[in-house]
Amino acid sequence: MDKQREASHWADETAAKIIREKGEKEQYTCASGITPSGTVHIGNFREIISVDLVARALRDMGKKVRFIYSWDDYDVFRKVPKNMPKQDELQSYLRFPITMAPDPWDRDASYARHHEVDVETMLPFVGIQPEYLYQAERYRSSRYAGGIRKALEHRDTLKSILDKFRDEDHKIQGEWWPVSIFCDTCNRDDTDIDGWDGDWGLSYHCNACGHKEGGGRKEHMK
Repeated sequence: MDKQREASHWADETAAKIIREKGEKEQYTCASGITPSGTVHIGNFREIISVDLVARALRDMGKKVRFIYSWDDYDVFRKVPKNMPKQDELQSYLRFPITMAPDPWDRDASYARHHEVDVETMLPFVGIQPEYLYQAERYRSSRYAGGIRKALEHRDTLKSILDKFRDEDHKIQGEWWPVSIFCDTCNRDDTDIDGWDGDWGLSYHCNACGHKEGGGRKEHMK
């Protein structure tokens, strides 16, 4: 038995652990994902292949598996990598959602999409074909509106959970909201939330352009 254990692959052991801890299911979901904020590198590939190996191990055990890969392309464009062309143009899109920044190579619909395509065209060569989820599209179509509202309803509980293992110097100070808003006018996330109506509306003001809105639009929240 010890020899068999030594010979087993870590992915097989992980798959067996998943079944043991989660029980028998009609379908198992394995997930990974990154923010396509720059050149996707070998460290990112490790996250992809590690999950893919576990998914394969589960399939080898006769299980139905869904491998989803999330492109977090509604994240904020915080910094222009030094290896990108058109540095000045990209600088003007800082604090935008990265899916709204242009492709500096003029090949794809956006900066984010360029890096997504680079990965999606290469993975089939190594036999990896996950189901891609594009978070910008999901936020804008209000797929997460219910979850966002639930987070707002329980924001005090969420705040206490986040603060539980923080010392006094690092606890959340002042009013805190479990969401952020991209300005409906300038598209930047330099916004402060002014209030929530208890239903679907958030009011906010933008520090970058001065725009104010009462009852923020669901599709611009994240």
